[in-house]
Amino acid sequence: MALTTLFEKHGIAPTPSLVAAYQRYNTSLWCQIEAGALTKDELFAKRFVTFFKEQLGQTVGPEVDQEYLGYLGTQHELMPGAMAMLKQAQRLGYQLGIITNGGRQGAKEPVE
Repeated sequence: MALTTLFEKHGIAPTPSLVAAYQRYNTSLWCQIEAGALTKDELFAKRFVTFFKEQLGQTVGPEVDQEYLGYLGTQHELMPGAMAMLKQAQRLGYQLGIITNGGRQGAKEPVE
C-alpha cells in the first residue's frame, strides 16, 4: 500500500512488474545490510534515488525515502482474525511487543 501510494503521488502507475522490480531491488539492499556491506542509513539515502533513476529515468532526492517511510508507518491492513487473536492473548494475560528492523517514521503510539 505504501509503495503504491508513493508511486501514485509521483505520477507513476504501480504496475505489477514495476512493484516486483522494486521488491527484488529492495530485497537485494536488505541482503547487503545483513552481509555488512551496506548500512541502513545508506539504504535509506539511495534506495529510491537509484530505483527511480534506473527503472524510471527520473531524478529524485533521498527525501522520497522519508516520504515512503511515512506512508509505510501509517498504511496497514489487519490480517483476518488478527484483532480477535490479540484480544484473546490479552484475556489470557500475555504481554506482547512488536519489534522491527525498520524505523519509527509514521509509527503510531502503543494501543492499550
